[in-house]
Amino acid sequence: MRTKYLAFVLAFGFQTAFAQVQPAPPDANASLNSRFAYMKGTSQTFQDYKVIKEVRLDEFWRMTMDSVIKQRQAIKQSQQTVDLLTKQLAATGASVKTIQASMADLVHDSTHISFLGIPFNKLLFNMLVLAVVGVLVFLIVLLLGRTRLVNNAMKEKLDALQSITDEFEQYKRKALEKEKKLSRELQTERNKLLELKRI
Repeated sequence: MRTKYLAFVLAFGFQTAFAQVQPAPPDANASLNSRFAYMKGTSQTFQDYKVIKEVRLDEFWRMTMDSVIKQRQAIKQSQQTVDLLTKQLAATGASVKTIQASMADLVHDSTHISFLGIPFNKLLFNMLVLAVVGVLVFLIVLLLGRTRLVNNAMKEKLDALQSITDEFEQYKRKALEKEKKLSRELQTERNKLLELKRI
């Protein structure tokens, strides 16, 4: 009886040792961790070892390889996305550089002016133009003043010349009249002398 009892206890002990709570089977989209836990939970335990059926190992390997393939495809897609984004970033960077260069040209053009092929800062150019215009206005005013002085001097000289000419004309007229008068008197005297000679 003891042997039967001992056999019953040993059978019950083995049964309880190997009997575990059966976890629910994972669905098709379950993670590898949950599948591994399911495989481990459904396997039998002998001392410190797990006894796993080869069919379950093959199934887990197939699921693992499916997961690895999916991961590789996801990595490949991610790499393609990264490559596409890198190309877009490079194109955008080139576009930004072009825009920055054109902006630099616009800023330079808005602050500089080219005169006779020499680039000038607009403020400096405006100051130079104002200085040149100021000098030209000063020279014009100076020339107008000098011209007015020269005109006044010429007018005075012309007036003086006219008065001298008038005086000379009057003197000439008087001299002619005097000469005519003297010539008449001389003729009269000659005539008198001729008459005196005839007598």
